[in-house]
Amino acid sequence: MGARGAHVIDPSKAGGTAGFVTVRHKIQLKLRQTRGFLSIDCQSPDPVIESSHSRVAFAGEGRAEAVLRAAAVPRSGVAAKRFVTAFSHDQPLPYWWRALFEASGNGSIFLSPAWMQAWIATYGVEFEGRWLRWESEGRVVAGCLLLERVIRVKCIPLRSQFLNATGHATPPTPLAEFNDVLCLPGHAEGVAADLAALLQEQRWSRLLLCGHEHAGIAARTLARVGGLRTEQVAKTARYVDLAALAGRPFEATLTGKAGTHVRRNRREYETRLGAVEVRRAEGLAQTLEFFEQMRALHLQRWSGRDKPTSLAADVVVGFHRRLIAALHAHGGIEMIRVGTAGRAIGFLYNFIEGGKVFVFQTGFAYEASSKWSPGLLTHALAIEHYRARGLREYDLLSGDALYKRTLCNGERELLWTTVYRDRPWIRLLLAGRRLRDRFRNAPPAPAQPA
Repeated sequence: MGARGAHVIDPSKAGGTAGFVTVRHKIQLKLRQTRGFLSIDCQSPDPVIESSHSRVAFAGEGRAEAVLRAAAVPRSGVAAKRFVTAFSHDQPLPYWWRALFEASGNGSIFLSPAWMQAWIATYGVEFEGRWLRWESEGRVVAGCLLLERVIRVKCIPLRSQFLNATGHATPPTPLAEFNDVLCLPGHAEGVAADLAALLQEQRWSRLLLCGHEHAGIAARTLARVGGLRTEQVAKTARYVDLAALAGRPFEATLTGKAGTHVRRNRREYETRLGAVEVRRAEGLAQTLEFFEQMRALHLQRWSGRDKPTSLAADVVVGFHRRLIAALHAHGGIEMIRVGTAGRAIGFLYNFIEGGKVFVFQTGFAYEASSKWSPGLLTHALAIEHYRARGLREYDLLSGDALYKRTLCNGERELLWTTVYRDRPWIRLLLAGRRLRDRFRNAPPAPAQPA
């Protein structure tokens, strides 16, 4: 069917769900920072774009998936092409996600197919978004998920974008760390440059990237995006490098006051309770049983505090049950119980990925006397348990605490970054924050003489 007209629009101002287009005429979309010409037949079930870049022409009628295969960034010398498809919360992960996750060596449980699918099934209904992938010579070399949701801040609607399964939903959401674009070696710079170019074309008020590292693609993208203001919070993530223990029992590697404290703590527990052992949950049913026992101890510890724990929310518990069921099939989840046959001292909710242990949540049986530390004992025995099994790292994730400084021999920094676009309503919001902070930090007025 021939085109009866042409209409040129700015893609950043185009409405509708990203990745889908309804076409009645031949439409040409002007793309920024590109050159040449792209064409796509919207009647094709798997549209193929032929490139020479600067414009995109859609020929045909009806609704079709618009897959952008633009050169990643020609000046970088990377031949990867970008593909954009629509996100839907009720659809499975893209066919390429699992293979790319395994091939990239990223090793973050928070990007695993199980975490992504459980998060999307729980929270995805509140978001729009798009899946991005980059291909080179017929192979997927990089990919991520961009989610979008309008969130009101001080009555100001902010179109907020998030990387992967990390968005702010109405109910509480679990904290995700080690968040980044999945990417094979050799393509990071080109993908970061192209992702930044895409973000510059999109309509958003703020971009939120949680738990990313300094040297990742997310950080490289942020350096190119720009914006009115960037806010960044750095958190220390401590870990035990199990390989660095060189085959020695964990307690034997602890020296000084830390070693003395850990060994004394264990002896006092064993004197009162008898032999203490590490026990892994066997089977899915016992894993869920240990999870509920861990949650009960966790809630008991957090009750009465000003800041509630996310495990008090039914939606978060539902998410974890989904996740546990998905991870259990291939050994990605371990619920650890430390204690005697008749008494539990502590539980650990751990993820296992790429030879690494992620300690995600804990529950300990605290006692009236502060001289006994159930958490210190549970972690110390679990670290030795995993060392003996040959795992490479025991990661306590972000957040500083005395027990982490006592036990860990390594640390890294994770970043939570928010980029604000230069928009009038953003300037109004930031001005209001500055005014609030000025009043909060103002010195008290001098007392009037009697």
